[in-house]
Amino acid sequence: MKKHLLSIIAMLIICVCMTLLVGCECDHVWETATCTTPATCKKCGKTEGGLGEHNIKNGVCLICGKQFINFFAIYEGCGCSSIWAEVGEDYLSIDTNPYDFSDETLSMLWAEDALAAIKKINSELGLPSYLYQEMVNTRAIDGRLTYTGPERGVNVSWRFHPDSGLEVRYTK
Repeated sequence: MKKHLLSIIAMLIICVCMTLLVGCECDHVWETATCTTPATCKKCGKTEGGLGEHNIKNGVCLICGKQFINFFAIYEGCGCSSIWAEVGEDYLSIDTNPYDFSDETLSMLWAEDALAAIKKINSELGLPSYLYQEMVNTRAIDGRLTYTGPERGVNVSWRFHPDSGLEVRYTK
């Protein structure tokens, strides 16, 4: 009985090994991997390797729709200045009164350019047009306000104080 059982197990092991060695007999015709699927054979459906690259155009993947925000490109394209703007891989900050001048004349030195940039940045990120109006109509007593834009992959927070101006931060 033991010999018979060992023979059956040995035969099964041989069959499994033969199947693995022979593999698929298909003459594969591979579809290129995308960001959502690995390379796939058109004939038999076998997959190979990992996911492919995103196909990005204008900051959006044409395959999966994922938003890719390049804050450095936005900083450059919207005319930001290092005096009133700060940029990093995952954020962009704008300050309309970077030196917190209490004198209204001095505090307006950069405000016009910074406000124009905020409007351009909002547009570049595809944010709703009403958001800019909410930002410029914020009062000091409103505290820090936020807008979460998951469909665009960006979050925005801002605050206003008469002594420090409007400060806006965009984050991924």
